Amino acid sequence: MADSRGRFVVKPLAAQSFLADIEVTPGKIYTVGRSSCCDLVFKDGRVSRRHCQIFVDAENSLVLHHGVEKGADICLRSSVVYVNSERISLGSSRVLVPGDRVFLVAPVKDSIQDTGFTVENAGESSDAIRSSLEELEMNVQRRQVKSKADHLGPSLNCKVKRVKASVEQLIDKSRQLRSECFTRNSSLENLAFVGKERDLQEVEQIGGDTKVAGCDSFPKSSGLCMNKLEDVQPSRTDVSVADLLAPLEDIREMFVASFTTDIIWFISSFGLPKTLPVTIACHDSERSWSTAISDRMEHPYCEWPNLKVVYPPFPVLRRTNDKSRMRGVGCHHPKFFLLKRSKDIRVIVTSSNLNYRQWLQVSNTVWWQDFPLRNTRDYSSLFSSKITEGGERNGDFAAYLAGFISTLVKDVPSEAHWATDLACYNFSKATVSLVASVPGFWEELLPFPESMKELEKSYLGTVATTVAGISHQFSPKCDPNGLRLRKLAALLNSLPLDPEGMVHVQLKRAKDLPADPNAVVISVVPPTQQLRFLEQSDIVSQAEELPIGFLPKRAAAWVSTLCDAGLCSWRAMLWPKQVLGVAAGQSKSVVQLGLHVFEGSKFGELLTKDQESAMSNLLRHIQRKYGLWRLTEVLAEHKWPDSAEVDFVYCSSSIGTSLNSNFLASFSDAAGRKASLDDSCESDPEWGRWTAEHEAANPSIEVVFPTLDRLKSAKWGPSSYRGILCFPERTWERIKSTSAVNLHDAIPCPPSREGIPMHVKVAQRRFKSPTSSQAFGWIYTGSHNFSPAAWGKYVKKAASNDDEYQSPCTRLHICNYELGIIFIDPPPTYQDDGDSNTTKQQNHGGIDSFTLPFRVPAPKYSSLDRPATGSAIFQLVQQLGEGQRSVLNEAGEHEGVSLSDVEIDTQEPEEDDASSSACL
Repeated sequence: MADSRGRFVVKPLAAQSFLADIEVTPGKIYTVGRSSCCDLVFKDGRVSRRHCQIFVDAENSLVLHHGVEKGADICLRSSVVYVNSERISLGSSRVLVPGDRVFLVAPVKDSIQDTGFTVENAGESSDAIRSSLEELEMNVQRRQVKSKADHLGPSLNCKVKRVKASVEQLIDKSRQLRSECFTRNSSLENLAFVGKERDLQEVEQIGGDTKVAGCDSFPKSSGLCMNKLEDVQPSRTDVSVADLLAPLEDIREMFVASFTTDIIWFISSFGLPKTLPVTIACHDSERSWSTAISDRMEHPYCEWPNLKVVYPPFPVLRRTNDKSRMRGVGCHHPKFFLLKRSKDIRVIVTSSNLNYRQWLQVSNTVWWQDFPLRNTRDYSSLFSSKITEGGERNGDFAAYLAGFISTLVKDVPSEAHWATDLACYNFSKATVSLVASVPGFWEELLPFPESMKELEKSYLGTVATTVAGISHQFSPKCDPNGLRLRKLAALLNSLPLDPEGMVHVQLKRAKDLPADPNAVVISVVPPTQQLRFLEQSDIVSQAEELPIGFLPKRAAAWVSTLCDAGLCSWRAMLWPKQVLGVAAGQSKSVVQLGLHVFEGSKFGELLTKDQESAMSNLLRHIQRKYGLWRLTEVLAEHKWPDSAEVDFVYCSSSIGTSLNSNFLASFSDAAGRKASLDDSCESDPEWGRWTAEHEAANPSIEVVFPTLDRLKSAKWGPSSYRGILCFPERTWERIKSTSAVNLHDAIPCPPSREGIPMHVKVAQRRFKSPTSSQAFGWIYTGSHNFSPAAWGKYVKKAASNDDEYQSPCTRLHICNYELGIIFIDPPPTYQDDGDSNTTKQQNHGGIDSFTLPFRVPAPKYSSLDRPATGSAIFQLVQQLGEGQRSVLNEAGEHEGVSLSDVEIDTQEPEEDDASSSACL
């Protein structure tokens, strides 16, 4: 057991082999943890800042203590310690012997990525013996004993014999030690090193079929679920990461998106093969705002050659609140998985970030569905505007998913296949609609022109771009007499206008242009000349046409690739007033171009790598609605009777700084709420819309957020909510004296989850028919927090002559990348009958089958309640007794949170929605 000197060596496991060994000697207590002040430091998010202690006792035995001694008190926490396969309870101690393996996280069978250390006697270290052996052998070789012995005399020969004998003894001793180590390690490896966390399930092969051990209750179909938690009895529908990944052997590729990530935990805890292609898209405050293409992707671990981390970019036109760093407000915030398998693809949308804490110690929502593999690829399914053979438009689940992924891999061509490969799967049975948000200033979609109605069956969508080079084409240098300008004015005036005030223009490839072989020329042609598609065959120039500019270089690169391959054909339209204004030098604004995309002669053929990248760019640029506009698009398919509304709630772990009547009204209006129709207001452009005035007078949404009192019963204390909840103190100071915001307390549901932090983002609008007890409505869940940063904020464009073609002049400003789903339980058919509504009974249902993660109806805030803001949590912890504070502090340290870390949120950025960027 222990040697007479009581000296031991602690060696980190293979995954931390870069750490130095520590010799443990009597008279000192050695601390192990994540903090840099520890004696043995493990940089692993699952390890507490001060995880455990080791020391040599009076009997020269090595003792492990789970926790940290502070005087007479033992500070307990929710960390885990295993000695071999046995879990050590909180606050207890265990004598270690040489050969023991200590795990600081739950060990996984056959994993080489475990976090922990082994114990050896300092006097019998196999490394020390091996080092001595190598040194002696080197000395023997250096002196060339064998070759020089005969020439150096009998005395040296005797010395050589003694050295050889010593070497042979060391070799025998080393072999014996290696044999003992092998026997010990073999017996340990035969134990079931299965983590005690309920989400680490062992995958076993039984009778040729793969099944997940312990997952008999895993739901066999898609649905809305909750994550399994440590020390909480799971319900029938709760799922873990291991459940969702099973069977692991069937996964061919994996795409994961998250805000914060613990990649080491993910790839090591679930036995992912090192050769499995895994792409992880996440946020990085430096790389996401960098303009360098090289910062968009990295291979962080050489042992995992197929693991790629992607950092989606933010648009350069974003406003910034730190001009010196040129970094805007916003974050990459979606949380989803795509699992390509042999016969299907699994889509998982969750509210949980990719880390141990949020999957095992915080309540989160999970939705998933499997979609079968097609017999043949169908690229048309990636375009929601495409009309099927039955005369109906494609469902837009695949189109929105492909378009969203293409924005994440914008500057990483090698990952473009994630968007185009969705054509291999059939998404027609999707039970939900996707709602995405993408950063930028978004404008109303350009309509499909009536003049192209006969081409609608091959129509794929519209791309909004610009015309480059007009100012140069009509500058005094190129047009000294103004003849080209006068010809342009005459041609534009002779062209017929469509209902939007636009005219058709001709596109033509210019492959022989030295400056850009991908160039696409834009020309104005007289009405007597037939317009042709931009397609695989070249268009012969005619004398009557007048070139006015080019497609922007970056757009031309992928347009020309699809055009030259015959995959797509194109037609374009623009506003003549804009062209004349820029050409005459009277305007400095850009000339907008509507690029209408149609199927080419070879559309549907298998794509090359370059064509995959070009198709991904097309999917990214196809006009789509995001944020509030997308919410309107999905819900506007049904008529929602406000008079039958039962509840309208939104529970969010983060509330933006712009929580006011304007945003609340915008969200309610997007959700289908209407104002009473007063005939006297019919001339008002916002007639019938739910406005800020309506919202201030009659708050429509119950905003669900935990009160400060709710945190007093938290399982690990109030500090465990830090990094989970975000409610700016200045927002509370602004709204507490008004009735504009209808706040309600968040009580976790089911009761077994009470006291556990919630990180959910769930909205529900529920109705009941006046003639039936059956409910209907819709539920949203995903990554969108209740803030304009996530859903968007309406911004009025400055009025100018250049904007006469647009009405209304409104844009939607979105800060974040977000993704969520909406489940719709459609209403029965309503028909107006005088002042009342009658109901036609239909077979529908489903909304009452979902159990929300919080209690509904949620209790309304009393006059004494206040939300759990950052400063309120800090003050609450300060008011606790010293002993309780110590316990809570240690509990928080397991999550990387200590009492000293909890800051008062008085220093907030000036940007309205900056708080949403900092929250999880």
